[in-house]
Amino acid sequence: MTRIFGDLKIESLERDPTRPGVFLKAQKLPGFEPALLDDVALYSIIRQRRALDVTEQEAREFKPPFTVIGFLWGLLPSQIRTNGFRPLLGRLFRKP
Repeated sequence: MTRIFGDLKIESLERDPTRPGVFLKAQKLPGFEPALLDDVALYSIIRQRRALDVTEQEAREFKPPFTVIGFLWGLLPSQIRTNGFRPLLGRLFRKP
């Protein structure tokens, strides 16, 4: 981790005790230049393992385990997911 964040002034770097990951508090210093990480294998959600790079074809073929529309659909109340929006809109715009 210190290699990845070596271009910053690290004030605090701790492991997350509940999940894989870290907590980082850092500052960019004047004259900041990004660290070269070409030889550091980072975790790839596409390959499900550490990798130096992924190909354009792998990125195009990658299907995320969720979609934004699916996520938003899951937030809707079940009555709307089952019956659709028309009954709700009918009640909202019914003339008194």
